[in-house]
Amino acid sequence: MPLSTAYGVLQAADLQPGETVLIHAAGGGVGHLAVQLALGQGAQVLAVVGDEGRAEFVQGLGAAVVIHRHRQDFAAEVLAHTEGRGADVILDSIGGDTAERGLTCLARFGRLVTFGHSGGRPGLLPTAPLHREGRSVIGYSNGTLRQHRPDQARRVAQAALDTLARGEVRVHSGLRLPLAQAAEAHRQAEAGSISGRITLLA
Repeated sequence: MPLSTAYGVLQAADLQPGETVLIHAAGGGVGHLAVQLALGQGAQVLAVVGDEGRAEFVQGLGAAVVIHRHRQDFAAEVLAHTEGRGADVILDSIGGDTAERGLTCLARFGRLVTFGHSGGRPGLLPTAPLHREGRSVIGYSNGTLRQHRPDQARRVAQAALDTLARGEVRVHSGLRLPLAQAAEAHRQAEAGSISGRITLLA
């Protein structure tokens, strides 16, 4: 469930009020929820998106800065907007070069949470910048949590649902398709042009 993933990655990051968080794929199913949750926790959100439509969508959610992935160097933008300090937390579901580049704009004692590699490959992260600057890389998976720590997974899911019940987040469904069009849903997801989550209807 995207909401429990968004809640879980922020919990894993131990995001604190006043911190700056960089959220990749911020206009997507998990990303748009993470933006709202992070804002609700008193963080400043820097959002990375892939197209103009998603940029407008994320701006409407309240992101302080929106970075265009194809036109801007996200690491340089983060450093510029934090006066060289970097982001305290990075939420990365892309992996590969994105994860590797993320370390260059992660603040001292910052936390990079990796929860996927939609870019096609995992990131290869050097260890020197980690111990030298007190940075952390944290892995998160709902599936692993459910399998090996089911009690914790239930707590995360319940806490996420509670935020929804209190009206603290709004789940945006940018595309609804019948189950028979699942292949089209996957194509749209890979294209990255749909804001919010994609819903398949049985």
